[in-house]
Amino acid sequence: MPARTSVPAPPVAVITTDPPDYATGLSPVTTVTVSVAKGKLKDVSVTDPKGDAVPGQLDSDGTSWKTTKPLDYGKTYTISAYAIGDDNRSVSHTSTFST
Repeated sequence: MPARTSVPAPPVAVITTDPPDYATGLSPVTTVTVSVAKGKLKDVSVTDPKGDAVPGQLDSDGTSWKTTKPLDYGKTYTISAYAIGDDNRSVSHTSTFST
């Protein structure tokens, strides 16, 4: 019987956020950053309680997104991110934080 060789599976994309999920008491001038390892971000949104989006910009290599405007005081924001991994699988992430 011939020896079997295994090919390692491609790594799975991992989305991270700063601030982390459930962070509270953040300064409104905090820059929100969404990053992905082993993939490319395809869609990122940071929304306030009314559903209004906070403007942001994706970097040129598609691995990091940052807010470009300050936040409001005393609000809870939701981060939603979607990425495609190097393995061509989609990954999503949702988290919240408060100022």
